[in-house]
Amino acid sequence: MAALKQGRDRVLVGRALADAQGWRAGQRIEITSFNIMQQGGNRNWGFEVGGIFEGKTPSTDTYFMLANYDYVNALRSRDVDTVDGFVVQPMPGVTASVLASQIDALFANTGTPTRTQSEKQFLEAFLRQFADVELIVSLVVGAAFVTILMIVINTMLFAVRERTFEIGVLKTLGFNNRFIVVLILCETLLIFLVGGAVGIALTKVATQLTGPALGLVLTGPVVIKSLVITVLLGVLTGCLPAALAMRTTVSNAFRTR
Repeated sequence: MAALKQGRDRVLVGRALADAQGWRAGQRIEITSFNIMQQGGNRNWGFEVGGIFEGKTPSTDTYFMLANYDYVNALRSRDVDTVDGFVVQPMPGVTASVLASQIDALFANTGTPTRTQSEKQFLEAFLRQFADVELIVSLVVGAAFVTILMIVINTMLFAVRERTFEIGVLKTLGFNNRFIVVLILCETLLIFLVGGAVGIALTKVATQLTGPALGLVLTGPVVIKSLVITVLLGVLTGCLPAALAMRTTVSNAFRTR
């Protein structure tokens, strides 16, 4: 902070942003802004990196930089002496939603009404200006899930049909339908659990590679939820092949040979 005060054009850069851009303390940088224009129409802003700050935790987002308001305010061509937003941290015991409604109520009948929302809601609204990211991700993930389910169900159905004779032998030896259903469900669960474990491992690697810039963190509750979904999908997928195996009679099974 002391380095930031030594020059009006100095900025403090977060570690994630500095590593991504290859910036270091004392370096002169130039940034092109699309919404803050200088007097005369110039959109290029020159700064000096006064220092690099770290996050409180590894998952803290540091993909941003802090500049002197006086420097930017003196050179910009419009909205002088104004701000786009204030960051408010509720005191312990204060609900964020209640505080937001109280702040908006203070400025409801003024010429500059406020819109207070959480940081997550703000980022979601910002991304929706370009595209409905949540809908796109949901559609892509949904299509992938349906495709995977169809492939696994089709694979298990063919596996049961190819082993119709073996199922007939099991029933001849005295194994009941419950045993055969459990056998097929266990095989389906094994396929899903192996695939789910690989997916979770790749997700962990992705969160490590992206770093805190995107705020992606693989927590314990997310892993547990993923495993529960994997088990449920495995059971649901194995129901149709298991039902087919239950309806297979010994006489029909032996006719396949």
